[in-house]
Amino acid sequence: MQLRSFVVQLLSFALLASATRVHHRPVRFKTKLHLPHAVRARASSSGMVQIAYFTNWGIYGRNFQPTDIDAPTLTHILYSFADVSPSTGELKLSDTYADLEKHYPGDSWSESGNNLYGCFKQLYLLKLKNRNLKVLLSVGGWTYSQSGHFNFVTDASKRATFVQTAVKAVENYALDGIDIDFEYPTAAQKSAFTSLMLALRQALDALQSSKGDAQPYLLTAALPAGLSNAANFDVGTLANVLDYFNLMTYDYAGSWSSVTGELANLYDDGLPSQDATGDGAIKWWTGKGAPASKVVMGLPLYGRGFENTTGLGKPYNGVGQGTWEAGVYDYSVLPFVGATVIDNTTSVSSYSYDSTKKQLISYDTPAVATLKAQYAMRNGLAGAMYWELSGDKKGTGNLIRTVGSSFGSLAQSQNHIAYPGSVYDNVRNYMGLAPGNSTIPTTTVSGTTTRATSTGTSATTTMTSSTTRPASSTTISSTTTLPVTTTSSSSTTSRSSTSTSTSPSTTTRGTSSSTSTTTSRNTTSSTSTTTSRATISTSSSSSRPTSISTTTTTSLSTRSTTTSTSSSTSTASGAVTVTVTVTGTCGTSSSQPSPSPSPSSSSTCDGLNAYSPNAVYTANQSTIYNGRKWTAKWWTQAEAPSTAGSGVWRDDGAC
Repeated sequence: MQLRSFVVQLLSFALLASATRVHHRPVRFKTKLHLPHAVRARASSSGMVQIAYFTNWGIYGRNFQPTDIDAPTLTHILYSFADVSPSTGELKLSDTYADLEKHYPGDSWSESGNNLYGCFKQLYLLKLKNRNLKVLLSVGGWTYSQSGHFNFVTDASKRATFVQTAVKAVENYALDGIDIDFEYPTAAQKSAFTSLMLALRQALDALQSSKGDAQPYLLTAALPAGLSNAANFDVGTLANVLDYFNLMTYDYAGSWSSVTGELANLYDDGLPSQDATGDGAIKWWTGKGAPASKVVMGLPLYGRGFENTTGLGKPYNGVGQGTWEAGVYDYSVLPFVGATVIDNTTSVSSYSYDSTKKQLISYDTPAVATLKAQYAMRNGLAGAMYWELSGDKKGTGNLIRTVGSSFGSLAQSQNHIAYPGSVYDNVRNYMGLAPGNSTIPTTTVSGTTTRATSTGTSATTTMTSSTTRPASSTTISSTTTLPVTTTSSSSTTSRSSTSTSTSPSTTTRGTSSSTSTTTSRNTTSSTSTTTSRATISTSSSSSRPTSISTTTTTSLSTRSTTTSTSSSTSTASGAVTVTVTVTGTCGTSSSQPSPSPSPSSSSTCDGLNAYSPNAVYTANQSTIYNGRKWTAKWWTQAEAPSTAGSGVWRDDGAC
């Protein structure tokens, strides 16, 4: 028995690469599959985080909108997913209609200026009302990690482009940071991925310093529970740059398994086929240097199904229809009528089984989620992370509320609400709102923020800032002291400089409901940033009627820094003067609908590939099908171009 236990521990992370394919958009994300009626499932610490994914495709078939989020139960939202251009490294949105353009109740169709709409606007409004709620843009996921989308990490120039566009997205879309969900780096990409994370950390810190913000901008990552994939992360270095390690401690069994298994068991369940555990994954990451206080345990808001089976650890045939895709059921519909729910308090796992239908579905019940919350507190973890919000129950049985109640109180830190460099007028003026007030507030912030490191060192920011923000102008003055203490180790990480230059861009977007509207948006931005860990004195001023310009002069004494993982090293001493300029010139949109564009000419088909059902098409991507040019309005796969169906395709005419 001792030998078997030892072998299980050694194998506890040998998960298949498909383990977290759940982090993707289903092919039929607009069409819910027919399911039987569900029945209700059977039945202190403080300062914990509650982090949950919100998917931009959830606003369609799932009809889960930002306004459906129970904000007080969360500390962080991971907005998923953004994509990356493999050829340039540029961060790009995967569905501009959902992200930027969708009009919600209360949104004007005729207001002047260049304004933000869509989910990003709604999330910003949530942040204004809930100052403890942070929103991060999650990049990647299973779909956008495939087909070489993250190959840019090995190219220093493309990494720089990604960092520049990621930081620009934070400021433009009123965000609190970036989440990276790369599934998964190879051994050959390990060092380059580390360099990317170092550069992101440096750039986000530079953004904070240039704006004089009291709170840091966050950098988190979704990380695997399987040893074969986890081995390709430099845990020691990441411990110094990540705010949270969000472990995907689920998908231990599914359609890839040879026999039925448990989705997210915390401990060994005694099944020969089950060689992974949440406890084992957490101990591996903390054993490699991830601080427990930064480790977040993942919980599924879904279940994995198995058909034609006699029970757990037994052969099966098929995985079932699922809610939105085969084999995957939203937690909100579980358990099904006629099924018996089994809570295993030894392995801390649960499943339902219908002996008549011979159907087994593994998922977390409230009882199991409570035990996991107690485990997180007992082991000093940061908190819990959930995939994904639309799958939870409303009311009784809600897992996020269940875990939050066990935690007692949530970690408290204010979000960011000031974005003077945004290209959007309504973001720069706080949507005309302020928490608890209809006018823009005058705010004085004083506090200390400490970022822990894996070696016991810390970087402390002592900041006092006085901020006066009337509707048309902004004045910020602040002094920031950033002493850094280090202990001897094999490597020290540097915070090097980042520079950005973006040429003017023009975008034409069309939206439609009962009418057709086309809006032209012209934006211009230019940014140049240099930062170092040192004593920084900052002063900035801006005046903005229809444009905004912020100039920051920073004097600092820098220290020598070296890193064994970054693609570059820097050594500096003495005084350096840095100027940061952010400029945005905004056009004015017409209050009247513009004419729809005429059909494309044949030349517009040059260079386009023929349609492939295996390819993923995102908003504004075009293809050729039956001699005609078709353009996707949002994310789609395996839906042949047609004016029928879900309406995802736009016919741009004959080639």
